[in-house]
Amino acid sequence: MFDRNKIFLILLFISCLFIYTRGLALHGVEYRDDEIFYYKASEEMLQEHNYFSPTYLGEDRFQKPILFYWLIMLSYKIFGINWFAARFVAVLFAGMTVCLTWKIAFEFFNRRVAFLSAAILMAIPLFFRHAKNAVPDMSLNFFTVLGMWAAIQFFKNPNDRRWHYLLFLSAALGFMIKGFAPMIIVFLTMTIYAFFTRQADRLRRINFSYGIFLMLAIILPWFLYMIRIHGADYLDYMFTQETQNRLIDRSQGNFVINTLHSFLTNTVFYLEVLLNYFAPWCIFFAMALPWTISNFYRREERLPGLQWMVIWFLVVFLFFSLVHVTINHYLLVLSTPFAILVAYFLMEMVPKSKTLFNIVRALLSFFFVMGFLGWTFLHIFLAKANLLWLPLDVLILVTLIIIIWRKPRPMTAPIILAVLILFVCSQTKVMIKAGVTAHATLSQFAQTINEDEERHTIGVGSHDIHEKEFQVFFDQRVEKIANSETESTLENMREFFESPRKIYYLMTEKDYAQFHDALSEYPVDVVQEEYIFRKRLHLDRGFIAALLRLDQDKIHDYLMEKLILLRKAPYA
Repeated sequence: MFDRNKIFLILLFISCLFIYTRGLALHGVEYRDDEIFYYKASEEMLQEHNYFSPTYLGEDRFQKPILFYWLIMLSYKIFGINWFAARFVAVLFAGMTVCLTWKIAFEFFNRRVAFLSAAILMAIPLFFRHAKNAVPDMSLNFFTVLGMWAAIQFFKNPNDRRWHYLLFLSAALGFMIKGFAPMIIVFLTMTIYAFFTRQADRLRRINFSYGIFLMLAIILPWFLYMIRIHGADYLDYMFTQETQNRLIDRSQGNFVINTLHSFLTNTVFYLEVLLNYFAPWCIFFAMALPWTISNFYRREERLPGLQWMVIWFLVVFLFFSLVHVTINHYLLVLSTPFAILVAYFLMEMVPKSKTLFNIVRALLSFFFVMGFLGWTFLHIFLAKANLLWLPLDVLILVTLIIIIWRKPRPMTAPIILAVLILFVCSQTKVMIKAGVTAHATLSQFAQTINEDEERHTIGVGSHDIHEKEFQVFFDQRVEKIANSETESTLENMREFFESPRKIYYLMTEKDYAQFHDALSEYPVDVVQEEYIFRKRLHLDRGFIAALLRLDQDKIHDYLMEKLILLRKAPYA
């Protein structure tokens, strides 16, 4: 007989591959500037048959251990050297993470909670973004979830040695992706859970001697190789830049006061990350977390699952709040407990109260309507689709709202919202056509530059344009000339234009007008003009009037900003 759960997991994994590979080779809104480092470094290593010491544009790159580079190189071997191959590694780990999240939710709760947990996880904006990024965070997240799964199974079956080995194996592989984080999070979570549930004796049954030996066998060889090749430079970077400077606030003053201030500041930062990168599900999580904690001491069959999820979430959140450096993608590793807690709240707690059920359904409907209207605006007014799409979009919106309110099932509204988020986020080609993502425009400038066979230097002359986004189109380094200070930018620009070589210089029309007098000192020509989505919008009554008139061109003028590519001839 067929195992229905296994078939579902296979279908779920295939669905993840289908959704996350859409537009994977294109640079969409989910692009991260660090991608170029891993893409280019892995390419250089493969071409130079250097499989152990990463380089970027010919320079040693010590950031992060080696495993993620190896995974990208393996993908290059299969698919060729291209952006699809570089990002496919993240797609695979995202699919496996979704499936593992389903298994955790199913084992602790039921099939409905598991299904909704997987859907919510896939539709968390931060998760979606990193499922399509050539950066190590999604693979790090997978090994963290895998380690937590092993810890959960160990507490259920402490005599089964498989979970001991998987626990340390996942920690070692996670370390070889990006460092200590999976190890700390998993072991700290299981230790707190053990003491909180009065099962501390279970910890003594872990074979730490074998586990540490297994971890060292995986971790040490590459690190010893790097130390032998690079010596003190590598050690100094790893212990100072990658570890000490990230973990500890080394500013002067009282250590305790500085740590407390840093913790409070970081806590606020990560609360903002939850609001921005976990929207709109964070609203329901704000309801789910206090309710779950209030039920911690009730004796029921599902209590262990709730305890695991809450402790897991809080360990990640508080650990990174204590770390000196704040980066939004650190919270990716709490996306699984976040999704499960929200799903359990929506499926098990909300239906018990008719009032709460209607409030939650109204909120889900509101987010769905706002998201759908946002998509319609982008599709019609920025991508300039045919206006006949407008009545069709209205019809679809009304139909789905009727379905949400006529079907009093707790699953209906959140699934429709999750599907909308996944649909919109996966429309990379529409985003590019709409100009929401910079890369379609930047690629046109890059094509002009790459057609020039003369030696040249490339610079970015506006603070709002990220040089790493432009870097993806070139084998040479793109220099960032502009910063937030006008005088400093002017000084850098003059120094840059003193080069005897041919120069290509990209900037916004606004900055071109500001620095026009200084640029006129050099033999500069405007060679190309294109439009990009404005980072700083200034909307007034004219915008509302244009919207009511369905004036696509006028709305485009409000939302799009002109970029200018300059060229300076080489000095004789």
